[in-house]
Amino acid sequence: IENAKLREQLGAPVPATYKIIPAKVISVSKFMEISGGSSDQIKTGMAVVDGSTYIGKVSKTQEFRSLVLLPYDPQSSIPVKTSRGTQGVVIGQAGGVILMDKILQKDPVFLDDLVVTSGEGDYPPNLIIGKIIHVNTDDVSPYKQAKIMPAVDYNTEDYVYVLTSI
Repeated sequence: IENAKLREQLGAPVPATYKIIPAKVISVSKFMEISGGSSDQIKTGMAVVDGSTYIGKVSKTQEFRSLVLLPYDPQSSIPVKTSRGTQGVVIGQAGGVILMDKILQKDPVFLDDLVVTSGEGDYPPNLIIGKIIHVNTDDVSPYKQAKIMPAVDYNTEDYVYVLTSI
């Protein structure tokens, strides 16, 4: 299984300037704990993926383990765009909810639109976060929000891959 997952990951559309470090998922609670750390050249801030799906960002490393901040964590803030090009920011909410926030009222957002990383900041571009399942509009606010269904069930991941730029 591990070799098949690694072959699948090698075929994923991540920039050629990135190298991948496979890691076994140890546990998932508020964070995802993975079996890779500073001894594997894993550093804080590196993106964690499964194929072309964004899992999270390394938030803390030890010698042989790391903690990954997941998109549903309230400390998470990820620049994103939809399949229609609408810009926003994914933020986590209490209870494991993922919202796309800071969407201008005039910008188109529809159910089932795919939400991907925009490539801004230190996030690789076009990694899938999930799809829109609900849109909240408010006539008073300059922004609207959309609730996102994650592309993966974080609790069922066995192996993930840390992206390191070369």
